[in-house]
Amino acid sequence: MKKRTTIYTFAALALITLASCTKPCSSCDEPIGEAELKIELTTQQTRSATPPTPSQDNTINSLDIFIFRDSAPASPDYQKLDTYKHLQGSEMENISISTTTGPKLIYVVANDHSNTFSGVTNLTEFRKLTTSLADERLGSFTMFGEASATLSTTSSVSVTLERFVARVAVTSIKTNFSGTPYAGKTLSDIKLYLINVHGEKLLYNSTSASASPLLLNPGGLIGTDANSTAEANLIYEPISGTIDDSGTDTPHWFHCYPNTTEEISGSTKMVLQCSLDGVTYYYPIPINQPGYGYTSTNGHYGVRRNCSYSYGITITRPGSLDPDEPIVPGTLELSIGVSEWNVIPHFHKEF
Repeated sequence: MKKRTTIYTFAALALITLASCTKPCSSCDEPIGEAELKIELTTQQTRSATPPTPSQDNTINSLDIFIFRDSAPASPDYQKLDTYKHLQGSEMENISISTTTGPKLIYVVANDHSNTFSGVTNLTEFRKLTTSLADERLGSFTMFGEASATLSTTSSVSVTLERFVARVAVTSIKTNFSGTPYAGKTLSDIKLYLINVHGEKLLYNSTSASASPLLLNPGGLIGTDANSTAEANLIYEPISGTIDDSGTDTPHWFHCYPNTTEEISGSTKMVLQCSLDGVTYYYPIPINQPGYGYTSTNGHYGVRRNCSYSYGITITRPGSLDPDEPIVPGTLELSIGVSEWNVIPHFHKEF
Protein backbone atom coordinates (compact mmCIF):
# COMPACT_ATOMS: atom_id res chain seq x y z
CA MET A 1 0.00 0.00 0.00
CA LYS A 2 1.38 3.43 -0.93
CA LYS A 3 2.02 6.03 1.74
CA ARG A 4 0.56 9.51 1.44
CA THR A 5 2.99 12.41 1.51
CA THR A 6 1.73 15.12 3.88
CA ILE A 7 2.91 17.49 6.61
CA TYR A 8 1.90 17.58 10.25
CA THR A 9 0.64 20.81 11.82
CA PHE A 10 2.59 24.00 10.89
CA ALA A 11 5.67 22.11 9.86
CA ALA A 12 6.64 18.89 8.26
CA LEU A 13 8.33 16.40 10.48
CA ALA A 14 10.67 14.45 8.31
CA LEU A 15 12.01 11.33 9.94
CA ILE A 16 15.23 10.55 8.15
CA THR A 17 16.62 7.09 8.75
CA LEU A 18 20.04 6.27 7.40
CA ALA A 19 20.97 2.61 7.54
CA SER A 20 24.33 1.69 6.08
CA CYS A 21 26.47 -1.37 5.74
CA THR A 22 30.21 -1.03 6.06
CA LYS A 23 32.32 -1.78 3.01
CA PRO A 24 35.98 -2.86 3.21
CA CYS A 25 38.37 0.04 2.77
CA SER A 26 42.10 -0.38 3.11
CA SER A 27 42.94 3.27 2.51
CA CYS A 28 40.57 5.05 4.90
CA ASP A 29 40.19 5.33 8.66
CA GLU A 30 36.39 5.54 8.60
CA PRO A 31 34.18 3.00 6.83
CA ILE A 32 32.04 4.29 3.99
CA GLY A 33 28.48 3.03 4.11
CA GLU A 34 25.43 3.06 1.93
CA ALA A 35 22.56 4.82 3.68
CA GLU A 36 18.84 4.38 3.25
CA LEU A 37 16.93 7.65 3.79
CA LYS A 38 13.26 7.41 4.75
CA ILE A 39 11.14 10.57 4.96
CA GLU A 40 7.67 10.28 6.45
CA LEU A 41 5.47 13.37 6.10
CA THR A 42 2.01 13.93 7.59
CA THR A 43 -0.41 17.09 8.08
CA GLN A 44 -3.00 19.30 9.78
CA GLN A 45 -5.08 22.03 8.25
CA THR A 46 -5.40 25.38 7.99
CA ARG A 47 -5.63 31.17 2.14
CA SER A 48 -7.88 33.56 -0.83
CA ALA A 49 -11.53 34.41 -0.52
CA THR A 50 -12.13 30.71 -0.05
CA PRO A 51 -10.34 29.27 2.99
CA PRO A 52 -7.46 27.01 1.99
CA THR A 53 -7.59 23.28 2.39
CA PRO A 54 -4.92 21.34 4.30
CA SER A 55 -3.54 19.95 1.06
CA GLN A 56 -3.16 23.46 -0.41
CA ASP A 57 -1.18 24.85 2.50
CA ASN A 58 0.79 21.69 3.18
CA THR A 59 1.44 20.02 -0.15
CA ILE A 60 4.94 18.80 -0.89
CA ASN A 61 5.54 18.35 -4.62
CA SER A 62 9.31 17.91 -4.58
CA LEU A 63 12.23 17.47 -2.21
CA ASP A 64 15.86 18.48 -2.69
CA ILE A 65 18.13 16.84 -0.12
CA PHE A 66 21.70 17.99 0.49
CA ILE A 67 24.18 16.20 2.76
CA PHE A 68 27.40 18.12 3.47
CA ARG A 69 30.48 16.73 5.19
CA ASP A 70 31.09 18.38 8.56
CA SER A 71 34.55 17.12 9.46
CA ALA A 72 37.33 19.18 11.07
CA PRO A 73 37.60 22.72 9.63
CA ALA A 74 41.20 22.00 8.60
CA SER A 75 40.09 19.07 6.45
CA PRO A 76 40.24 19.70 2.67
CA ASP A 77 36.68 18.40 2.28
CA TYR A 78 35.21 20.42 5.17
CA GLN A 79 31.58 21.32 4.34
CA LYS A 80 31.88 19.81 0.87
CA LEU A 81 28.73 18.37 -0.69
CA ASP A 82 28.73 14.62 -0.12
CA THR A 83 25.30 13.69 -1.46
CA TYR A 84 22.45 15.39 -3.33
CA LYS A 85 19.13 13.96 -4.42
CA HIS A 86 16.02 15.44 -6.07
CA LEU A 87 12.74 13.62 -5.45
CA GLN A 88 9.21 14.18 -6.68
CA GLY A 89 5.94 12.33 -7.08
CA SER A 90 6.08 8.66 -6.19
CA GLU A 91 9.84 8.91 -5.56
CA MET A 92 8.98 10.48 -2.18
CA GLU A 93 7.13 7.35 -1.04
CA ASN A 94 10.20 5.15 -0.62
CA ILE A 95 13.41 7.14 -0.40
CA SER A 96 16.85 5.56 -0.53
CA ILE A 97 20.02 7.67 -0.56
CA SER A 98 23.62 6.49 -0.58
CA THR A 99 25.93 8.64 1.54
CA THR A 100 28.95 8.22 3.81
CA THR A 101 29.36 7.87 7.54
CA GLY A 102 30.77 10.59 9.77
CA PRO A 103 29.68 14.13 10.75
CA LYS A 104 27.10 15.55 8.36
CA LEU A 105 24.95 18.64 7.85
CA ILE A 106 21.61 17.70 6.29
CA TYR A 107 19.47 20.26 4.44
CA VAL A 108 16.03 19.56 3.00
CA VAL A 109 14.23 21.94 0.60
CA ALA A 110 10.60 21.32 -0.36
CA ASN A 111 8.91 22.88 -3.40
CA ASP A 112 11.90 24.84 -4.66
CA HIS A 113 10.83 27.02 -7.62
CA SER A 114 13.92 28.78 -8.92
CA ASN A 115 17.21 27.01 -8.24
CA THR A 116 19.04 24.61 -10.54
CA PHE A 117 21.65 23.98 -7.82
CA SER A 118 24.34 23.90 -10.51
CA GLY A 119 27.74 24.62 -8.94
CA VAL A 120 26.55 24.02 -5.38
CA THR A 121 29.41 21.78 -4.28
CA ASN A 122 29.95 23.20 -0.79
CA LEU A 123 28.02 24.79 2.04
CA THR A 124 29.22 28.31 1.22
CA GLU A 125 27.61 28.15 -2.22
CA PHE A 126 24.43 26.61 -0.79
CA ARG A 127 24.08 29.50 1.63
CA LYS A 128 24.03 31.98 -1.27
CA LEU A 129 20.85 30.49 -2.72
CA THR A 130 17.71 32.64 -2.52
CA THR A 131 13.97 32.11 -2.76
CA SER A 132 11.50 34.57 -4.31
CA LEU A 133 8.02 35.51 -3.08
CA ALA A 134 6.94 36.01 -6.71
CA ASP A 135 7.35 32.25 -7.22
CA GLU A 136 5.32 31.17 -4.20
CA ARG A 137 1.94 29.66 -4.92
CA LEU A 138 -0.87 27.97 -3.07
CA GLY A 139 -0.25 24.26 -3.03
CA SER A 140 3.50 24.70 -3.51
CA PHE A 141 4.98 26.85 -0.74
CA THR A 142 8.76 26.70 -0.39
CA MET A 143 9.82 24.95 2.83
CA PHE A 144 13.18 24.35 4.44
CA GLY A 145 14.64 22.30 7.28
CA GLU A 146 18.05 21.25 8.53
CA ALA A 147 19.76 18.89 10.94
CA SER A 148 23.26 17.85 11.94
CA ALA A 149 24.29 14.33 12.84
CA THR A 150 27.23 11.97 12.97
CA LEU A 151 26.16 9.10 10.76
CA SER A 152 27.14 5.59 11.71
CA THR A 153 26.21 2.44 9.87
CA THR A 154 22.62 2.96 11.01
CA SER A 155 21.33 6.43 11.92
CA SER A 156 18.04 8.30 12.30
CA VAL A 157 17.67 12.06 11.94
CA SER A 158 14.54 14.21 12.34
CA VAL A 159 14.16 17.35 10.23
CA THR A 160 11.41 19.95 10.66
CA LEU A 161 10.34 21.75 7.49
CA GLU A 162 8.86 25.24 7.80
CA ARG A 163 7.22 27.41 5.16
CA PHE A 164 9.02 30.60 4.14
CA VAL A 165 5.74 32.48 3.91
CA ALA A 166 3.65 33.92 6.69
CA ARG A 167 -0.11 34.08 6.29
CA VAL A 168 -2.20 37.23 6.89
CA ALA A 169 -5.99 37.01 7.01
CA VAL A 170 -8.70 39.66 7.14
CA THR A 171 -11.68 37.78 8.51
CA SER A 172 -14.25 40.59 8.65
CA ILE A 173 -14.81 44.21 7.57
CA LYS A 174 -17.66 46.46 8.70
CA THR A 175 -18.53 50.06 9.50
CA ASN A 176 -20.02 51.54 12.64
CA PHE A 177 -21.20 55.03 11.69
CA SER A 178 -24.30 55.00 13.89
CA GLY A 179 -24.79 58.34 15.69
CA THR A 180 -22.23 60.14 13.51
CA PRO A 181 -22.59 62.41 10.45
CA TYR A 182 -21.48 59.40 8.39
CA ALA A 183 -24.50 57.32 9.41
CA GLY A 184 -25.84 55.49 6.37
CA LYS A 185 -22.62 55.95 4.38
CA THR A 186 -20.92 52.93 2.85
CA LEU A 187 -17.41 51.96 1.82
CA SER A 188 -16.86 51.45 -1.91
CA ASP A 189 -13.98 50.80 -4.35
CA ILE A 190 -12.45 48.57 -1.67
CA LYS A 191 -9.00 47.02 -1.91
CA LEU A 192 -6.94 44.95 0.51
CA TYR A 193 -3.19 44.65 0.07
CA LEU A 194 0.14 44.28 1.82
CA ILE A 195 2.86 46.95 1.58
CA ASN A 196 6.58 46.92 2.43
CA VAL A 197 6.66 43.24 1.56
CA HIS A 198 10.04 41.52 1.44
CA GLY A 199 10.35 39.81 -1.93
CA GLU A 200 13.48 37.69 -1.58
CA LYS A 201 15.16 35.70 1.19
CA LEU A 202 18.19 33.49 1.63
CA LEU A 203 17.09 29.90 1.37
CA TYR A 204 18.96 28.56 4.37
CA ASN A 205 17.97 31.08 7.06
CA SER A 206 15.21 33.30 5.59
CA THR A 207 17.16 36.54 6.14
CA SER A 208 17.60 39.21 3.46
CA ALA A 209 20.34 38.59 0.93
CA SER A 210 21.46 42.25 1.04
CA ALA A 211 21.37 45.30 3.31
CA SER A 212 18.72 46.81 1.00
CA PRO A 213 16.14 44.04 0.64
CA LEU A 214 13.93 43.73 -2.41
CA LEU A 215 10.53 45.23 -1.52
CA LEU A 216 7.15 44.72 -3.16
CA ASN A 217 4.60 47.53 -2.77
CA PRO A 218 7.08 49.82 -0.97
CA GLY A 219 5.01 52.53 0.72
CA GLY A 220 1.83 51.79 -1.21
CA LEU A 221 0.10 49.76 -3.89
CA ILE A 222 2.20 49.34 -7.05
CA GLY A 223 0.38 47.58 -9.85
CA THR A 224 3.41 45.83 -11.31
CA ASP A 225 4.34 44.45 -7.89
CA ALA A 226 0.81 43.38 -7.02
CA ASN A 227 0.52 41.48 -10.29
CA SER A 228 4.05 40.05 -10.32
CA THR A 229 3.31 36.95 -8.27
CA ALA A 230 2.68 33.52 -9.75
CA GLU A 231 -0.27 33.14 -7.38
CA ALA A 232 -3.07 35.65 -8.02
CA ASN A 233 -4.05 37.74 -4.97
CA LEU A 234 -0.95 36.73 -3.02
CA ILE A 235 -0.45 40.32 -1.74
CA TYR A 236 -3.41 42.20 -3.29
CA GLU A 237 -7.13 41.61 -3.72
CA PRO A 238 -9.90 43.97 -4.88
CA ILE A 239 -13.20 43.59 -2.99
CA SER A 240 -16.39 43.89 -5.01
CA GLY A 241 -19.50 45.75 -3.86
CA THR A 242 -19.93 48.04 -0.88
CA ILE A 243 -19.66 47.55 2.88
CA ASP A 244 -21.92 49.07 5.54
CA ASP A 245 -22.66 48.51 9.21
CA SER A 246 -23.84 44.97 8.53
CA GLY A 247 -20.36 44.20 7.23
CA THR A 248 -18.91 41.11 5.62
CA ASP A 249 -17.29 38.09 7.19
CA THR A 250 -15.86 36.67 3.96
CA PRO A 251 -12.22 35.88 4.77
CA HIS A 252 -9.39 37.14 2.57
CA TRP A 253 -5.99 35.45 2.76
CA PHE A 254 -2.57 36.84 1.85
CA HIS A 255 0.99 35.52 2.07
CA CYS A 256 4.31 37.31 2.50
CA TYR A 257 7.92 36.73 3.50
CA PRO A 258 9.18 37.55 7.02
CA ASN A 259 9.92 41.10 8.14
CA THR A 260 10.59 41.17 11.87
CA THR A 261 11.58 44.82 12.20
CA GLU A 262 10.50 46.69 15.33
CA GLU A 263 10.26 49.96 13.36
CA ILE A 264 6.72 50.89 12.36
CA SER A 265 7.96 52.84 9.33
CA GLY A 266 9.54 49.81 7.65
CA SER A 267 7.12 47.20 8.87
CA THR A 268 4.93 45.11 6.59
CA LYS A 269 1.40 46.52 6.74
CA MET A 270 -2.02 45.27 5.79
CA VAL A 271 -3.87 48.15 4.12
CA LEU A 272 -7.61 48.54 3.67
CA GLN A 273 -8.19 51.14 0.92
CA CYS A 274 -11.69 52.44 0.23
CA SER A 275 -13.78 55.40 -0.85
CA LEU A 276 -15.89 57.05 1.86
CA ASP A 277 -18.13 59.99 0.95
CA GLY A 278 -16.17 60.55 -2.26
CA VAL A 279 -12.70 60.54 -0.68
CA THR A 280 -10.12 57.75 -0.88
CA TYR A 281 -8.92 56.72 2.57
CA TYR A 282 -6.36 54.19 3.77
CA TYR A 283 -6.44 52.13 6.95
CA PRO A 284 -2.90 50.71 7.40
CA ILE A 285 -2.28 48.03 10.00
CA PRO A 286 1.40 47.45 10.95
CA ILE A 287 1.29 43.70 11.39
CA ASN A 288 2.08 42.50 14.91
CA GLN A 289 3.41 45.85 16.14
CA PRO A 290 2.68 47.60 19.47
CA GLY A 291 -0.87 48.94 19.39
CA TYR A 292 -1.72 46.61 16.53
CA GLY A 293 -1.88 43.23 18.17
CA TYR A 294 1.67 42.72 19.43
CA THR A 295 2.03 41.15 22.85
CA SER A 296 5.14 39.72 24.47
CA THR A 297 3.61 36.26 24.30
CA ASN A 298 3.81 36.45 20.50
CA GLY A 299 7.58 36.21 20.90
CA HIS A 300 8.47 38.56 18.03
CA TYR A 301 7.67 41.87 16.34
CA GLY A 302 6.40 42.10 12.79
CA VAL A 303 6.01 39.15 10.46
CA ARG A 304 7.77 35.85 11.03
CA ARG A 305 7.83 32.90 8.65
CA ASN A 306 5.38 30.08 9.17
CA CYS A 307 3.15 32.25 11.38
CA SER A 308 -0.49 33.15 10.80
CA TYR A 309 -1.96 36.60 11.60
CA SER A 310 -5.68 37.35 11.46
CA TYR A 311 -7.61 40.62 11.65
CA GLY A 312 -11.17 41.84 11.94
CA ILE A 313 -11.66 45.52 10.99
CA THR A 314 -14.36 48.01 12.01
CA ILE A 315 -14.36 51.49 10.44
CA THR A 316 -15.86 54.32 12.53
CA ARG A 317 -14.43 57.43 10.81
CA PRO A 318 -12.29 58.64 7.89
CA GLY A 319 -8.84 57.11 7.62
CA SER A 320 -5.37 58.21 6.60
CA LEU A 321 -4.52 59.91 3.30
CA ASP A 322 -1.27 57.91 3.14
CA PRO A 323 -1.26 54.08 2.90
CA ASP A 324 2.04 53.93 4.83
CA GLU A 325 0.94 56.25 7.65
CA PRO A 326 -0.85 54.35 10.44
CA ILE A 327 -4.09 55.65 11.84
CA VAL A 328 -4.05 57.41 15.21
CA PRO A 329 -4.87 54.82 17.89
CA GLY A 330 -8.56 54.80 18.65
CA THR A 331 -9.72 55.15 15.06
CA LEU A 332 -9.42 51.49 14.18
CA GLU A 333 -11.09 48.51 15.70
CA LEU A 334 -8.81 45.63 14.93
CA SER A 335 -8.65 41.98 15.84
CA ILE A 336 -5.48 39.96 15.43
CA GLY A 337 -4.33 36.42 15.95
CA VAL A 338 -0.75 35.22 15.50
CA SER A 339 0.49 31.68 15.61
CA GLU A 340 2.62 28.95 14.18
CA TRP A 341 0.08 28.44 11.38
CA ASN A 342 -2.66 28.16 13.97
CA VAL A 343 -4.48 30.82 15.92
CA ILE A 344 -3.24 32.63 19.04
CA PRO A 345 -5.34 35.47 20.55
CA HIS A 346 -7.73 37.30 18.23
CA PHE A 347 -7.40 41.07 18.78
CA HIS A 348 -10.00 43.66 17.76
CA LYS A 349 -9.30 47.38 17.36
CA GLU A 350 -11.37 50.25 16.00
CA PHE A 351 -10.56 52.92 13.36
